[in-house]
Amino acid sequence: MVATVAVFVETGPNATPVPTDTSALGPPNIRFKTADDAVIDANNPIPIPAGADNRSFWKHIFLQATGGTFTQIDNVQFYTDGTGFGTGITVQIGNETPTKNSGSTAGYDQATGTVGTTGDELTTHANVSGKVDAFGFTSGTPKAVSISESGAIIDTSGETTNYIVVQMDVANTASPGDLADETWTFQYDEI
Repeated sequence: MVATVAVFVETGPNATPVPTDTSALGPPNIRFKTADDAVIDANNPIPIPAGADNRSFWKHIFLQATGGTFTQIDNVQFYTDGTGFGTGITVQIGNETPTKNSGSTAGYDQATGTVGTTGDELTTHANVSGKVDAFGFTSGTPKAVSISESGAIIDTSGETTNYIVVQMDVANTASPGDLADETWTFQYDEI
């Protein structure tokens, strides 16, 4: 038997962030919006600005082993198909993978901004000093995702990777309407 691993998003207050298994949400499984929640709905869309970019509230995403029989998971990587959402839409990913494990949410920093208008800039996150276009990570050049569990491996159900922190930026050149879904991939070694 193999490990069962799920993708989670965490939202809510710093003291008690709320994890949500994204497989229960969609597709789509994650929606960028101007609110700090995991709900897939039409509320709080990111408005196309007249001037400077508007942003979603950032999202904390991580993998968690939820069952199965396995010895360990490591070498976790994240990537996209490299195509993006089109003109005027960029998804930024933090350079760092802030600490998250089965006993700690130390790297979590609640998303903030003006609900219904824009999120605060990703680099104002307490544990993110820089960002790059998430669609620059492809199967040939994936982003390494750290593990802060004992031994830097996941070896039991309930253990997690660190967070990736992502945010959508919308420029005044974007077109109105819903975007087509994009697929993001996490891959890992398992024994």
